[in-house]
Amino acid sequence: MAAEVVIPPHVEAELARIGDHVALDDRQAALRLMTRLQEKCLSLAEFPFMGQRFGDSYRVIVSGRYLVFYRVDEAGERVVIVAILHGARHYDLEVLMRRDRPGQD
Repeated sequence: MAAEVVIPPHVEAELARIGDHVALDDRQAALRLMTRLQEKCLSLAEFPFMGQRFGDSYRVIVSGRYLVFYRVDEAGERVVIVAILHGARHYDLEVLMRRDRPGQD
């Protein structure tokens, strides 16, 4: 059974900002990047535990230069994308927990 993958509005907004930034230089590259990131997120429906652990509550997978942070329930039935960040950005558990806003998924 496939897990439900939830991409909260704040993560959708992050994706849009990433796409807008890349589109300043190359619109087609931005479209490819957005598609690749969305596909990577949706791949978690089949393999919710494939990411490496990040702290006690989160996991992370890599898509090109971007990191997709997410949490998954114990049964593997629901995956919530918490953040998508460029690998060069600073990130830690505090940053992630601030982005993981209760009630937005």
